[in-house]
Amino acid sequence: MKSRSRIAKGKELENFIVHWLRNMGLDKDAMRTPGSGSGRFKGDIYTPNLPIVLECKNHKTPHVAEWIKQADDQTFGYQPWAVIWHPPKVPMESSVAIVPLDIFKILLRHIQRKTGESV
Repeated sequence: MKSRSRIAKGKELENFIVHWLRNMGLDKDAMRTPGSGSGRFKGDIYTPNLPIVLECKNHKTPHVAEWIKQADDQTFGYQPWAVIWHPPKVPMESSVAIVPLDIFKILLRHIQRKTGESV
């Protein structure tokens, strides 16, 4: 695959996640990070109203351990992280979030509080 098409695929997922965050009302100020995490703001998506570093991966073959290390390295141990992976041949809405177990626990507890049901 040509590097331009890889870059375009990555930007496509990043743009989708930015619009998704905004449309869901999670962060109206979300935007793609200039330089894709190489500058002051880390991660692929800058979310000033959410305390999380988001790495987006639009790859055919998953390299989960590598992606987790990259996301974790970008937090410097101070923020939670999530890797968003868009598997091939599925709609963007079917992308997968990879999060540490402690973050997953927080999400489950939040769902439990909202629904009043045990999860």
